[in-house]
Amino acid sequence: MLISLISCKGENEMKVCFFEEKSGDCTILTSRGKAAVIDCGNGIGTEICEYLLSENINVIDALVISDFTEEHFNGAVRILSEFDVNDIYIPGYIQTGDGYDDFITACDAQAIEPYMVDGMISFPIGDCTVRVYAADNSMNSEKGDHCLMTSVSCDKRNMLICGDAGEGRMKEFLSHNTLDYDLIKLPNHGAYYSCLEDQAKNWKPDYSVIIPDSNIDHSKTVELFEKYKSDVYITDNGRLIFNCDGKKLEKENNDK
Repeated sequence: MLISLISCKGENEMKVCFFEEKSGDCTILTSRGKAAVIDCGNGIGTEICEYLLSENINVIDALVISDFTEEHFNGAVRILSEFDVNDIYIPGYIQTGDGYDDFITACDAQAIEPYMVDGMISFPIGDCTVRVYAADNSMNSEKGDHCLMTSVSCDKRNMLICGDAGEGRMKEFLSHNTLDYDLIKLPNHGAYYSCLEDQAKNWKPDYSVIIPDSNIDHSKTVELFEKYKSDVYITDNGRLIFNCDGKKLEKENNDK
């Protein structure tokens, strides 16, 4: 039976929403009236904005853009036009094109200068600690795989959002990482990497999430994580919501 989490003094609180495939890559973390948006989807951001308002969020404390591909980035202008945003974190390279120019114009309208992450940066969101990790070569003038990766900790529970990290980027992150994760948003739409074998075996996450892509076969990755008793969810039929009180991490039943 799903246990509802009731906010009360002294109790940790975290809610995480993964949006469905058609909306592109977007994860929203809310805790104690604070919010972080990790990637902005591939559309105009309407569904994302509606969800934030339904959670009584009027200010976004942190916006993380893991890379500048359209499925992670296209909703940014709409979000910036409808919400005040305190901080924006981006990879350490300059993008070009009309979409990026529109993004910078929207940032200028709020007098925000996006922060290019180098190394790791950490900040609180309500009861949670968010850490954003850059690639080792994040400030190299050549683009490479600069995908930002984001972890969220709520007391004893940890979550990892891998964006579209390639296999080399995943290996690099794993060589530095010291945490185990209870929930993982798997990299690159569930693409199989050999390094995921040790990840699945060592962490044994309770939950794994894949935002699918019709061009990428995720079947081998699903098989791998299920082998280690992880419940694998694919956002092809609706968004996924998880709640955490710092000790228990549970999936809501009313996905939509």
